[in-house]
Amino acid sequence: MSSTWDEVTAICTGVAAIATAVMAGFTWKAIKDSQKQHFDLHQQGTDAQVLSEKHHQNSFRPIVVVSPYDGVDPVDRSGILSFDGTARTGNTRLIFIYGLLKNVGVGPALVVRLHLRAMETKDYGSTHELSPLQLGEARGGVDAPLKLVLQVNDAFNETDFALASGTLWELVVEYEDVFGNRFRTTHAKNSQRPWTLVEKV
Repeated sequence: MSSTWDEVTAICTGVAAIATAVMAGFTWKAIKDSQKQHFDLHQQGTDAQVLSEKHHQNSFRPIVVVSPYDGVDPVDRSGILSFDGTARTGNTRLIFIYGLLKNVGVGPALVVRLHLRAMETKDYGSTHELSPLQLGEARGGVDAPLKLVLQVNDAFNETDFALASGTLWELVVEYEDVFGNRFRTTHAKNSQRPWTLVEKV
């Protein structure tokens, strides 16, 4: 009788140990599930905040473009810039842009720079700083085309200037939004490329 009681006690003890282990497993799983659910909710909240902030910033995003007066010729874009060797002061030469520089975005464009890449070399060219452009604001016009001042020197001489209009130049506009994000709009003479390419820098 005693040995049977010992067996029953041992079995009960074993069953209790197994039940305790199972309960511990369930408890551990419940804790992990709760932690994962909390993390997922936190992550969803963080993702929602990021999306909300991105949407907020996009609602103030400027887009600055150069629109040629008569549109963009699908074959020949050479008439958009004029490299005028007669318009000179000392070592400077003028480049006229026959288009309207306009902010067509939904927010002001700050720290605006107009840059010309000529001779297919990134370092050649001219940079002109402009004042901020409010939403819908434009510069230039048929009677007052935009001007870029190019410095003629050893790196970019008179011959380079004379040949520049025949090369695949790029007109680049760089600007910032009110949050300090930088953007770039590139206009290419090459008709195989889109006239307007806007990207975040």
